[in-house]
Amino acid sequence: MPRLSKLLSPALKRFLITLAYSPRWPRDACMSMIWGLPWHPTWRFYGLPRIQTRTRGSIQIGTHFSANSHWRHNTIGIFQPVTLKTVTYEATITIGKNVGVAGCTISAAERIVIDDNVLIGSGCLIVDSDFHPIAYKDRDNTEKTLNAPVHICEGAFIGARAIILKGVTIGRGAVIGAGSVVTRDIPAGVIAAGNPARVLRQI
Repeated sequence: MPRLSKLLSPALKRFLITLAYSPRWPRDACMSMIWGLPWHPTWRFYGLPRIQTRTRGSIQIGTHFSANSHWRHNTIGIFQPVTLKTVTYEATITIGKNVGVAGCTISAAERIVIDDNVLIGSGCLIVDSDFHPIAYKDRDNTEKTLNAPVHICEGAFIGARAIILKGVTIGRGAVIGAGSVVTRDIPAGVIAAGNPARVLRQI
């Protein structure tokens, strides 16, 4: 006997999933208002993320955004909620349509852009700053902190526990292996992995 899911059309499946999620909409809408975000009914928060913006900083999120902060909804587990944070007054985080994130931290001091159809695995860290000067003698001088924008292009997939550092562009459709540390640009359509991450092969 075929499984029920195989008998349903894709449109009907989407409708049933939306219907099952709808009791969470009031919670999500209220929390988005507290965070200062214009809530959209296509968003899905599995467990509540942590979202924080400094004055004049901004976070913009497209439709069909999914943020998984609960271990029950992730196959390898989650050790923290999704965290979206702007840490300076002019910092921006821009997230496109149909983006899925799980238990990750995205923290911007300048600008982080995540294009449409990007997947970000559990425990990833994406930052555009060192957040403090490297040299010991400069630690109290915030003006010497190095920042550089991060851009993750359409369709990229960032594997679990990967770290994306400042100034990096990850090309369209690229795959970053789990646990990688990305310190320089990754071209489109490749698999890259390691510490520091290097291109392994074309997809």
